[in-house]
Amino acid sequence: SLGYETETYRWFFATSLDAWVFEHSEPLRLNASLDLGLNVQDEIQLLWESDFLWDDAGATTLAAGPAIYWRITDRIHSRVEWKHDFISRVQRKQIKHANGDKISIGIGFVF
Repeated sequence: SLGYETETYRWFFATSLDAWVFEHSEPLRLNASLDLGLNVQDEIQLLWESDFLWDDAGATTLAAGPAIYWRITDRIHSRVEWKHDFISRVQRKQIKHANGDKISIGIGFVF
């Protein structure tokens, strides 16, 4: 895997690329992401996140959407994200489905 992340007082940028090679009949899998953000306050970050997945068994997914990262205190952080599948092709052996949305809500504790 490869990744790069940088942040200034106002801006945030992160990108990554990784590949997985499995044993036996599992497909080769490639993932890439691009995240752009704005630090609107010291404790709040607004992000636009894009994720791409491809495997050699026929799956391709491109999902993107906004996220909010909030550092409530130095020890409690939270995150809410919504992503829409702009491209969603499943593997040949899986049941077909339409594009969809994903909402994730999380809270983290820093020690």
